[in-house]
Amino acid sequence: MVFVNYYRFRENHPDYYSINPLDLSFIADLEVLSVLPYREQTGRRILIYKLGNWNTNDFDMNEILKASLATLELGILEPMAQILGGVVIFDMNGFTLQHAYQITPKVVSTIFDLIVYSIPMKTYAIHIINESWVFETVFNLFKPLLGKRYNEMLFFHGKNMDSLHKHIDPKYLPKVYGGVRPNYPYQHWLINLQNNATVVKEMESLGYCIVPKDLH
Repeated sequence: MVFVNYYRFRENHPDYYSINPLDLSFIADLEVLSVLPYREQTGRRILIYKLGNWNTNDFDMNEILKASLATLELGILEPMAQILGGVVIFDMNGFTLQHAYQITPKVVSTIFDLIVYSIPMKTYAIHIINESWVFETVFNLFKPLLGKRYNEMLFFHGKNMDSLHKHIDPKYLPKVYGGVRPNYPYQHWLINLQNNATVVKEMESLGYCIVPKDLH
């Protein structure tokens, strides 16, 4: 069923693939999205969103979704990720009404399609941290649309990092979340992409156009 959903998603969003993922390096500069180069205690990848870093005047949510898809497609190419899956952290620090206006029902549906329903790499948990009343208001509007399965995956921690640590050992978290590791932006993921000929070939077979750029 997952593969059916995956190919349906590809058919419904061809514009998400007709890009050069390296052109999305501006998202790396803002650290709106990042993938940690290390895994948590069960071997799962950790994907982090910092939507408060997103300037809605500069680019829209579609760009973030495109970067997310490219990141997940890269993840699928890792045999360990295919088996163990991953977890997601949404750091809502700095999330304002300006951001909230961009989060439509269609956006929420696409986000969950991407990270839970359509990509053949299982997401085991979605952790929400540093959420404010703005986020809580938006979430409560859309919560009835998510269904039981999605709600069971969601964990809300506020500013309580000890609560997050019950799920992810701090040995596998960056210092900003009470861990011991440095923070790594998204461009490290992109650098690895353009330096691996096999991965480039696989991504191009999906429709991506990989044109090398200086990301250092």
